[in-house]
Amino acid sequence: MSRVWIVVLLAGAGTMALKAVGPVLLGGRQMPPRIARMLGLLAPAVLSALVVTETFGAGRQLVVDERLIGVAAGA
Repeated sequence: MSRVWIVVLLAGAGTMALKAVGPVLLGGRQMPPRIARMLGLLAPAVLSALVVTETFGAGRQLVVDERLIGVAAGA
């Protein structure tokens, strides 16, 4: 097995371990209401950041082109 595949398998195992940490640590406990509300807003914030980055970004530059019209039409 090559080093690349070993790194891929280790990264996958690390990802699975990180995803398991939350449920294991929280168990059956309730999260504080403030954190629960914040987590509810996390997905829309990340999605909007991705849309803005893909709409206005080209490499390391700010670009306004036809993609803005597409996003405006979608909105």
